[in-house]
Amino acid sequence: MKKKVFSSQLSLLKVELKLLIISLLIIFGTSNPIFTVISLLFITLIVLRESINTGMAVLLFLLPFAGVFKLSSDGFALINLVVIVMVCKLLYKSKFKINFLSLLLMLIFLIFNVVFHGNTGIFELIKLCIYMFLFNLFFHNDETKSLRELLTIFSFGIILAATFGTMTEIFPSISHYIGEEAILRTISRERIHRFSGLYNNPNFFTMDITIALACWICLFLADKAKKFDFVFVIFLISYGLMSISNSFILALAILILLFVLQLAKKSIVKLFSFGIIFIFIIFLAYHFIDDQVIYGYIDRVTRAGNFADISEITTGRSDLWQFYIEYIFSSLYSLFFGFGIGVSLYQSAHNFFLEILFNLGVIGTIIYIFNIYCAFDLRKIKNIKGSYVFIPLIMFLFRAYAINLLLRDNTLFFIALIVLCLKEDFIDNKVDRTKNKGMYFYEEQPI
Repeated sequence: MKKKVFSSQLSLLKVELKLLIISLLIIFGTSNPIFTVISLLFITLIVLRESINTGMAVLLFLLPFAGVFKLSSDGFALINLVVIVMVCKLLYKSKFKINFLSLLLMLIFLIFNVVFHGNTGIFELIKLCIYMFLFNLFFHNDETKSLRELLTIFSFGIILAATFGTMTEIFPSISHYIGEEAILRTISRERIHRFSGLYNNPNFFTMDITIALACWICLFLADKAKKFDFVFVIFLISYGLMSISNSFILALAILILLFVLQLAKKSIVKLFSFGIIFIFIIFLAYHFIDDQVIYGYIDRVTRAGNFADISEITTGRSDLWQFYIEYIFSSLYSLFFGFGIGVSLYQSAHNFFLEILFNLGVIGTIIYIFNIYCAFDLRKIKNIKGSYVFIPLIMFLFRAYAINLLLRDNTLFFIALIVLCLKEDFIDNKVDRTKNKGMYFYEEQPI
């Protein structure tokens, strides 16, 4: 058993080293596209040669790099080509067996949008269907899926991309891909940079971090995480705090509360241990984060305290929500059929639920939900014995209230991680804890 676990960890480390080299090539590619082409070839080779689970992990790794993984700053996101390669591999592995119901629902979704909205957002629509097809093939494939491998590689990608995001002075060409940096204007009219990794939006950046942290909490509560995994958590929290995002701070507070409540059920000793670790993480984060970031949070808290107006507290989002609701209910046609994928008013809705309803209408939203249900094979979620497996889902729904997600490449990957948390039989697994290294090994599930 120990040999099997060691072999698994060694294999994961090799993949991480390969991805580290690829990430450097992607960054060099921002100044010379030849490096981007080389990185694409290497990624394709890894996806084709490694297991299906590792192939999906590579896609998760690429998500935080998607904005710079292009041949030019305004070019096509090359992660989409890797997705197509992965689809072809899954089709070959499944011997071209496709779930008929899922395929039918995707066809209905396509026809609905073309009939009622013409060619509006046709490229985004086709891409969305390809991503749905990818997860349909993945979740209907019998190969063993390792949540921990996916989460480890995803976290590694977030941290690496964020680290490169701090090196714009060393790699100035990155700025051409990211675009204008997000700025917080304080009450005293100072300008504070809001960190967002390789994204141009701090909320998109912290959405990745929120989902990753929520999934790590699931693994910690299930005793399926290793002590080293706390390093991922420390870096994720530190980079997340650098964004000066109200949504992230609230999400982090909710995550900690849910974790403490679940941990209190298991053991007071573990709760005390967590308290010590949490204080250590906050101490490291405090010394790691710039003083301007701390000042930025103080400014945002001061603003929230000084204004009773909900519009000020939500930084104008509540006004947008009201505007979108009025448009959605302006006619029966717009309510039931929407305005078309990719359509928005003078600003985006900043709310996933309103975005779906505005773009697809009630009927389109129902078809979209059925597509998600079939693509991710949700009927197999049964006998859930631990309430903590719902934590990633709760955090996704919470963050979705203040962010657009319908057309983001990351969204379906978030749902995949959430579904894997719900499907994992955390409680029934037999756990063998080694006394020497404090690492957990599992007899029934891969790590």
